This record gives sequence, structure tokens and C-alpha cells, in this order.
Amino acid sequence: MARPARFAASAALVLGAGLLVTSCGGGPVVNATKLEQSIRSTLDRDPLTRVRSVSCPDGVASVAGKRFTCTIETPAGAQGIVSVRVRDAHQHVRWSLTQPPAPESGVLARMIQQDFSAHDTHDTVSATTCPSTITVARGAKTVCTIKLTSGQHVLATVTRSAGGGISWTYIAG
Repeated sequence: MARPARFAASAALVLGAGLLVTSCGGGPVVNATKLEQSIRSTLDRDPLTRVRSVSCPDGVASVAGKRFTCTIETPAGAQGIVSVRVRDAHQHVRWSLTQPPAPESGVLARMIQQDFSAHDTHDTVSATTCPSTITVARGAKTVCTIKLTSGQHVLATVTRSAGGGISWTYIAG
């Protein structure tokens, strides 16, 4: 009963405008506060990437091609890395979630349970469990167990793609 999941989270890729300020001693610098707000508001829309904090360095020169990283942290304390590149001298940056944080076990279990319940009308899910520690390396696999009211177990093999997305496949247990 292998069936790919209908959901896959993807890494964010966003253009930011108006993220520059001018420093006292030189040219314009990236406005870290506005960049942090932009990253947080985008990532908060992804249920697998709930964000407690975003931290970007202050004083980064606004020079086209300049690259730097920001760090995100989830409520559970997992950290992720956001790569940022200044696109041009016109206040534009591009960022991507290059190292997503580990999803919280309970959040992942609820998403898998909702997805399975929406696509399998033959049985009812009584519980879904995932390991307390989810591996975040690309290509890594985590197995969650779906318990059905009929007593049957279904395994959900969760995989992180090269692009940072998460997907799962169901296999009868």
C-alpha cells in the first residue's frame, strides 16, 4: 500500500525590498530587523517550520553579490540556517532556507495523520507517533507509525529532499 503523500514542505525563497539603511561611516547596509521580520513572517506560514526567533547580523554592507547567513530557532530549540544574498544596489536581497530545522515530532505526526485520514476512508486513525528526534539531513529517512482502529499499523517513511522539503510515503505494516 505504498502511496506518496500529498504534502511536501518547501524551502522559502523570497525577494526583499526596502531592507537597507545607511550606516554613519559608509554606504548602505542591510536592515537586519526588517530582514528578520520578512524571514519570520514567511516561515511562519509553513506548519513544519514554526519560528521562535530569527537572528541576522547587523552592519552587512549592501553590495551586490554579498552573501551572509541568518539563524532561525524553533520553539523546541531546533536551529536552521537561512542563506542571504544581496541582489543589487537597489535594496533587494534574496534568501533561502538552506538548512531547515528539525520539525517537531508532534507537528509532523499530526500532519501525517491528517493527510492519511483525508485519503484513506476505509479505516480510522487512532494514533500517529514519530520519533522524538527527527533527522534533518538531506536524504535522511524517519519512520512514523500510524495505528488504525482495526488494529492494523501503517508506516510513514518521511524523507527530506535536496531542496529542503519533507515528504512521506505510506507502507502497510
